[in-house]
Amino acid sequence: MAHGIHDRLQAQIVDELTRRGLLTTSTANGAAMSPNERVRQARCGVRRGVPDILCFGPIPGHLGLAIEVKTGTGRPTPEQQRWLDRLRDIGWLTMVAASLEDVTKVLDERLA
Repeated sequence: MAHGIHDRLQAQIVDELTRRGLLTTSTANGAAMSPNERVRQARCGVRRGVPDILCFGPIPGHLGLAIEVKTGTGRPTPEQQRWLDRLRDIGWLTMVAASLEDVTKVLDERLA
């Protein structure tokens, strides 16, 4: 996957969520870092598979919104899918987004 395309899409989604007044953050799990930095991050509690974007709402009927960003034919890894499934099980709205339109469609349906 081209990181530049992924990063631009992730930024567009965060901007849209923020524009709509939603408390939103990106995670740094996909960031390029040295092996030593990866070890340090893991010791600090950074976990593999955490969704790219976490939105703390308000999303009616849900605790939050978790978005895994994929470009092209990308699919969630097993770790990413476990996070999405677990978050959904505890009341989060979860999705895999390949475009800004994927997200705006869900937001328009849920926030209408």
